[in-house]
Amino acid sequence: MEKTVPGTPQQNGTAERMNRTINERARSMRLHSGLPQTFWAGAVHIAVYLINSSVPLEFRLPEEVWRGKDVQLSHLKIFGCVSYVYNSDARNKLDVKSKKCFFISYGDEEFGFRFWDDQNRKIIRSRNMIFNEKVMYKDRSGV
Repeated sequence: MEKTVPGTPQQNGTAERMNRTINERARSMRLHSGLPQTFWAGAVHIAVYLINSSVPLEFRLPEEVWRGKDVQLSHLKIFGCVSYVYNSDARNKLDVKSKKCFFISYGDEEFGFRFWDDQNRKIIRSRNMIFNEKVMYKDRSGV
């Protein structure tokens, strides 16, 4: 372990470069989706998730090395895309069955995804949804 002088991040070049890489990827995803800056944490979470699951280790993905089997990447979704989340709130037969939300992150320690419900201004966690990755948050007025 090496110590650095306080206030000199340039002495730890590897960590600073990774911080810059994460920041650039998160900024790019957020700008592409059109989501406000308040969703920076979700973009950073996804950027780190993608880096951790896709950096080659001995010409294989880290999860392949760890688990000893092939990794499926079909669960990856586009940050900020329109999603239709099953409405589990109390409803009657004629109410809509889903809410239009926007994908903001993968679930932390549980299976599922996190969504932004723009109409009710709250975050929803769910595993029952349909993604429309062709339409982003910035395109919401036309959907």
